[in-house]
Amino acid sequence: SQLSSGQRSPAVYWWYARSFGLLDFAALTDNDQWGDRVLDAAAFARAAEVTQEFDLPGVFLPILAFQWSPPKQGHRIVLFSERPASLPTFASGVDSPAKLRAAIPSGSLLLVPNPSGSTNDSATDPALAGSGREDLVEIYSSLGCFERAGTHRAATRETAGAFVTDLL
Repeated sequence: SQLSSGQRSPAVYWWYARSFGLLDFAALTDNDQWGDRVLDAAAFARAAEVTQEFDLPGVFLPILAFQWSPPKQGHRIVLFSERPASLPTFASGVDSPAKLRAAIPSGSLLLVPNPSGSTNDSATDPALAGSGREDLVEIYSSLGCFERAGTHRAATRETAGAFVTDLL
């Protein structure tokens, strides 16, 4: 959304996902830092309130989430099981994957989004895949296909040894 790399308000994204996209569930994963934009606790709290407004039990589930975006450790998406007491951002001192795992509420999911990295972030350490709460890996996104090197839609950065097939 406009809180990080997008151009519209969170409400527009939720409306589109529920009303136009006809999705059953979705997650809006704003980066905690993107260029000169920083997702602070107040902005996240407002986004969390909007997220809750779009919840229609049995019809549409908006998942409260964000993307932890350190400069050199690989981005990670956090899907919250409940609203966190504080937002575990890189800027707030949660500056390592271990600290992030410790900071998210029990029941929340931590994903390793683009394992080989991208033009926007570095590769994720393959040794962390499957450790603790990092059991899911993003295979395909707007940044490309991370399944293996040389696919039909190459990733914006291809790091040898850090594709999904390598992690498996």
